[in-house]
Amino acid sequence: MNEVPAEAWGRMIGFSRKLIDQYGFHQTPMLEFVSWLAASPSSRVLHPSTSHAALGLSAVRTFEQRLRQPMVSIAYADPTGFAIHW
Repeated sequence: MNEVPAEAWGRMIGFSRKLIDQYGFHQTPMLEFVSWLAASPSSRVLHPSTSHAALGLSAVRTFEQRLRQPMVSIAYADPTGFAIHW
């Protein structure tokens, strides 16, 4: 298994900040979660991706591979909190 580069997680942190700073999305809890996950040992094996304001987590790197493998999608919506989909 290839280790996920730290830059991939840096892009996810930047994406979350952009949603907050430029577009006014209420995504501070998602930014905190993404930052926490990026600093965790799990970040080395979970490939992050985005779909609008959701965070995708997959064991495979490319979009084409993700179409054939299960992945987790995590979205934050105030006031309901996090929604996790498998």
